[in-house]
Formats: sequence, C-alpha cells, structure tokens
Amino acid sequence: MLADNDRKNPMADYPFRKYQPFLWTKDTDEEEVTSITRDHGIKGKYILHNPNDELNDGKEFFEKVLIEYRIDNKSYNIFTVADMYTVNYRVDERAAGNIIGDLAERIARRIVKYFLKHFSKHGDTGGIFDKRFNPVRKDDYVVANTERYILKIDRYPNLIILDRTGRGKFGYEVIKELDGLFDYRYLKKRHILVLESKIDKLNIDCGMLETNLFKPLKEIFPGADFSYIVFSSYNSIFSLKQGRITETSVQLLILYGRA
Repeated sequence: MLADNDRKNPMADYPFRKYQPFLWTKDTDEEEVTSITRDHGIKGKYILHNPNDELNDGKEFFEKVLIEYRIDNKSYNIFTVADMYTVNYRVDERAAGNIIGDLAERIARRIVKYFLKHFSKHGDTGGIFDKRFNPVRKDDYVVANTERYILKIDRYPNLIILDRTGRGKFGYEVIKELDGLFDYRYLKKRHILVLESKIDKLNIDCGMLETNLFKPLKEIFPGADFSYIVFSSYNSIFSLKQGRITETSVQLLILYGRA
C-alpha cells in the first residue's frame, strides 16, 4: 500500500481511502488482522469470438474482434485479428503464458479507465500527453523527463522509466516497466496511478518500487500524489489461511481485481 498524500489540505484528501486495506484487532485476540471492505465493484466478462461471428459482420479482416470485454452495457474490443500480427511474442502453442499476461494487462487497463471515469463527479481523468503526441506514431514518445529520468512509451500503452546511469544506449538504462499509467484529477489535486498486472504470485520488491518507480515519478510529476494498483488472481492477493491478505499485498494494494 503505497501512496503519497497531502494530509494538511482537506480538499486534497486521498480519494481512494475506502479501497485500502486497514488493520484492526479482534476483541478476543490481540493479533492484528488486515482486511479489505470492498473491491473496485466492476462486474465485467470476456467473450470469445470467431471472425465469422455476427459481431464482425462488415468489418475489415484486421478489425475483426476475437476477444470482447463487457462492462454493464459497454463493449470493448480487447483483442482483434490485427493484434495477432503486432504483439511482440509468437502466437503459437507455446505462447499461452504470454497471451494470458497480455490479455490481463488489457483487461486491467480497461477496468481502471472505467473505474476512474465513473468514480466521482469531482474527478477528471485528464491526460499525460501534450499536443505533441501523435496517436499514430506513439511508440518511443517521451512523455516527460527531468535531468536524470525519462518517462517514455515503449510499446503503447506500456511505458518505461529510464535512469541516466552512464551505461546503456546514450547513457540511459531502463529501471522500470509500467503496464499502465493514469493521470487523475480529484478536487484539483493530481493523482498519478501506476498499474501492475500479475498472473502469478506477488513477488514484488516494495523497496525497489520506491527506488525505481516512486522516486523518479516524484521528480517527473512534482506535487502529485501516487498510487500503485495491482490486479492479480484471488489466491495471489489473499492468504489461504483465514482468507487474510498476503504480506506483499498489504504493502501494494489499493484497488484489486481478478485479471
């Protein structure tokens, strides 16, 4: 659970507080228990399609939908025929893990976008891209930079943070990959939300997150609050013993969902 909040200004109060884990003690036991009162509350489902399905009637070949994701009455094209030709892994019988990981990222991004859009009348999803951004030629676009750090698009919408270490290409090295980044304004306070999607256990080093993620972002976006959102499986988030949240999840979790 990582967030940098301005507690002195009540108008800039942390908007996602009710989604955070909290510690409490049972009346008959002094042991502390960590609980979550609710998840993001979004009920979504994915639907597999054939290129010849009715949904794809009239679409060009590369626009045909293979995987659709639905939230309420909204429909989103998560994976199309064109995606099969542009992914950076081979789509074959050995690619199951890569495919699942890719789809988990896409669904997680869609849920977070929907969540932020409907979260509050006082919120606005804003944007991190300025007028220089070209939606056609977006890969390698530099979103923002300081004297030391660079935040840029790797393969859209995934981003990377580079550190000027004197090593690597042009003296910069990649120190962090981001599955997604969202710029949210709540009561005039800027919130930068970083998305991580995990299909396996949560083996994230929280100390490295502070060094390679939050430290650079605080320099790149001064004055903003920062949140880290993890989407993973139910068993990764919760301990099998008494349904408690795992230790790593306590440190990371703000919103959670089953990717």
